[in-house]
Amino acid sequence: MQNPSSPFRLLMKTWLLLSVASVIWQLIPVFAAYHADQQKLADLERQRRQPPMAIVEVAEDSPWPDSTIEMRGRSIEGLDDSNLPSAGIAFGQRSRMLVAGRTVNLIDTASAAVVQSFPNRQDGERLYAGAISGDGKVVATVGEFTQVCFWNAATGTLLQTVEDDFPTEAAQPDTNAHIRRHRNGLRYSHAGSRRIVAAPGGCLFAIGKIDGSVELWTAEGRPLPDRPHGLVTADWPYRPDDPSPPPNRFRRLHRIPRHVGEVLDLEFTLDCRSLISTSGRRFAQMQEVAVGDSVRSHFSRPIYDNDTTPTVAKTEVASGDLLWQTELLSLPSALALDVGSQNVKGLSIPPRLVVAMDNQEVAVIALDDGATLKTFSIAVGKSRIFTTTMAFGDGSSLLWTTGTRYRHDSEQRTFTSTTAWDVIRGRRIATADVPGSIMSATWNSYGKQLATVRHLENTPSSAKQLPWSFHLWDVKIVSRKDQSTSRTAAVAP
Repeated sequence: MQNPSSPFRLLMKTWLLLSVASVIWQLIPVFAAYHADQQKLADLERQRRQPPMAIVEVAEDSPWPDSTIEMRGRSIEGLDDSNLPSAGIAFGQRSRMLVAGRTVNLIDTASAAVVQSFPNRQDGERLYAGAISGDGKVVATVGEFTQVCFWNAATGTLLQTVEDDFPTEAAQPDTNAHIRRHRNGLRYSHAGSRRIVAAPGGCLFAIGKIDGSVELWTAEGRPLPDRPHGLVTADWPYRPDDPSPPPNRFRRLHRIPRHVGEVLDLEFTLDCRSLISTSGRRFAQMQEVAVGDSVRSHFSRPIYDNDTTPTVAKTEVASGDLLWQTELLSLPSALALDVGSQNVKGLSIPPRLVVAMDNQEVAVIALDDGATLKTFSIAVGKSRIFTTTMAFGDGSSLLWTTGTRYRHDSEQRTFTSTTAWDVIRGRRIATADVPGSIMSATWNSYGKQLATVRHLENTPSSAKQLPWSFHLWDVKIVSRKDQSTSRTAAVAP
């Protein structure tokens, strides 16, 4: 006789099997998502530590048809990159580079290693920008606080802190009660409120502000650097290898209301006698940004008057006088001086500079009188590129531009795009793309090295590492035949 409980047991077993199968079926996508997440984390760490290959596209009508770009990226050894997006990056003399965030780091660009690192002792101030003096002895920084700090580059000792007597309206009341307040109770929350650069010789700095003013700072008791044609003269006795200690007192040489719009870029000429500066829109006010249900004054953004005419100007360092000023067709986004044209006598090409503009054009301008020599488009196909930095390369005709490239394809990806141009002909040679948009980037004066902070895409929410990477790139033009055997880049004809 059949056991009456058998159908019930069979039913229970079937139910249990179906339940287990259902749970397993539901867990499959969870495990798959976890595996994919781990793969993304591994890829993120790989991108942070190992620079990716650049995808190189040679222009169909390239004026240098047998040439292409080679980019070799390196990670920096010994760098704490936890605050890189707000950091300032600047190349100095003698293979030195500065990265300023919560700490000040000096990097040897030949070995790609940190050679000096010292903490910012100004009550946790976040540094927005810094520069290394031409003699390599002093580092100057600007950041959240309304002050300028000068440091001994060799020891990390704070030489002097100078309170800013002319803070701009971008400096907002400091609401961070747990951090020491300055005598004026103000704090900058916008990294572009002040920009600082160093002259290529001596100890001379320039600060451009969001209100359009330009300040020149120099060491007390030291003559202004003088380097006609890039050579040290008797008027500038402080050579880079001079064993004398750095100055410990600094003064404002000039404060000039040079521009109507905010200062966007600055560059000293090679002889240290002049300063080139560009301006954009007129700053109107800071707007508080709502965060959740509250409004915090330290989360704010600048509001501009769009009717301002952008300009580029040349200022004499010794007197502070305006030598010339030229209007630009569009907002400037990058500035570069042709170091070669300033350093070599007898060239048929006059000393010049270039300004990249938001209208996807470059203006080539004579350094002596500000006359526009030519303009040409720097658009690459149908992609929109926002140029961040540029530099002249070897010779008189090579120009590098680097910016964020937005590709209007199905994936809508962004790239850090570096393009080589024949500036004489105004034509593109080749473009090298690396995944990720630019957060900060700068070239050295001679167009051989590029430093980039890139935002890495598709970062999983579980990532403990921050979604950006900092790399130093050696960039050059090579033969396409040689590049075909290289493992550092893929070339598209």
